[in-house]
Amino acid sequence: GLLVAMQYTSIAQINESDTMKWQLRVSLTGNYQEGNVESLNIRSRLEFLVRPDEQWAFKSQMSGLYTQFYDRKIDNDINIRNTLYFQPEHRLSGYIAAYAFTNYRRKMKNRYVIAAGPSWQAIRTKTFILRLSANMVYESSLFKDIVANQFLTNNVIHIFDCFQNAFTEIAFFVAVPQ
Repeated sequence: GLLVAMQYTSIAQINESDTMKWQLRVSLTGNYQEGNVESLNIRSRLEFLVRPDEQWAFKSQMSGLYTQFYDRKIDNDINIRNTLYFQPEHRLSGYIAAYAFTNYRRKMKNRYVIAAGPSWQAIRTKTFILRLSANMVYESSLFKDIVANQFLTNNVIHIFDCFQNAFTEIAFFVAVPQ
């Protein structure tokens, strides 16, 4: 066997939107299989973050999924999330989010979600953050076919609601002496 020893210095942060001025991540993966089962699977992802000053941060995430078995389309989904943060480094901050989705299997032509509210970092240590948030949400969904559910019986659903969220951000730090 071969053993290679290297020394690394690690600098970590809890959330890249806290300190970075801009960031771009792009990925495209896929596979094609032929034989007993013929399938095609393509996934794409684009993330963009810009922070013009200490008061504001904007993050946009777009992803797509396409799946096909033989000549039958199984998935053709798009997911777009945009969030504007106000004072993201402060213990009490605000945000406005706008999401857009499509879902081929559920026959959802589009779903739009707009949310806004405050976020509070209830617990903040070097390795752990517990963030509590509340928001007002408006959601509109358009389906390709008529759906019968708890809201109404046609192909458009509108929802206006309030939500309270609790979520954690956990960062693991690796420190190696220089």
